[in-house]
Amino acid sequence: MSVDLKGKYEDFDDYLPDHLQGPVQFSPGKSMHSVEENQEYNSLTSVIATGKGKEQGGFDLDDHRIKYALIRFRGLVDEHGAKDTQLTKSDIERLDTLCWRALKNQTTSRSKIGQEPRLYIRVEYADESFHLGDLSHKIQVDKERSEPDEQLRTIQDIVVDIEPFIECLSDNASRIDTIHVVGSPSLQLSHDSDIIGIETLYTELEDTLGADKVHRINVHNEFKTTLPDTDD
Repeated sequence: MSVDLKGKYEDFDDYLPDHLQGPVQFSPGKSMHSVEENQEYNSLTSVIATGKGKEQGGFDLDDHRIKYALIRFRGLVDEHGAKDTQLTKSDIERLDTLCWRALKNQTTSRSKIGQEPRLYIRVEYADESFHLGDLSHKIQVDKERSEPDEQLRTIQDIVVDIEPFIECLSDNASRIDTIHVVGSPSLQLSHDSDIIGIETLYTELEDTLGADKVHRINVHNEFKTTLPDTDD
């Protein structure tokens, strides 16, 4: 967020920033497979009132909706930026539920119709400033068990390979404090040559890291209210 504070606090002009960056950053979402554009929705026409007489005018809009995509995001919580902005542990725990509920409940506009959250994982590390990099790329579409990309239409057509992700966590178990996770019952995952569901993933994570290190996020009962308490 760009800010213009110069001249408003003259004694501090040399110290004031010209922009502020939040301590939680998300990458743009990218599909985990090739996609096909839905030609049925390639244009829209909008009609608006123009001029003094309110005559109607119109113009065409391009509409580049696709037939289906499983989209992957990654994010980072900067502990140093958190200190500067007074971000709290409670704020992050609240974010765990809000990310899921926001996708689930805000599918009211044309561009969001059909969107569903499928898997949310946040890895909390034991060592300050340590992280494993882009863990999201250790979760890939299992091409052998999924339908061909051009035939993907629903989540039932896709199996997600979770094996490299589990292996990475196992190799770095001592440096992980807690993993926070919630998944959709519709999601199909491959691990140890088997297709598993989300409940089995929870168990695999507990076996890999220890049950005390795995927090199964309850998106419905944790932080029920959107706004934090005044004393939080």
